[in-house]
Amino acid sequence: MRMGLLLDAIARVYRRMGLDQAAGDDVVFEQLVTARIIEPSSKLDAARVLEEAGVQPVSYPTLKRWLPVYAEPAFRHRLSGLFQPGLISALPPWIHTM
Repeated sequence: MRMGLLLDAIARVYRRMGLDQAAGDDVVFEQLVTARIIEPSSKLDAARVLEEAGVQPVSYPTLKRWLPVYAEPAFRHRLSGLFQPGLISALPPWIHTM
């Protein structure tokens, strides 16, 4: 069963916040974020969560290969730059209740 509405909503907010551009359109990072929003769990369980949602996840070895990239200061700096004062007020009102 595909959780189409939920996945579409998560994808829209992910892009609206600029996470896609900050992460360089990284599918692995987007899948990890999506899985953790649906069900906060381990990296290993992220594949299960995505499969249950109807998404074909990247392999666990692929996920593990990308983790050092996400720990790099430059990657973290690009993401943290999105969350400057004023961003929250620029989002649609319905997002504040999520």
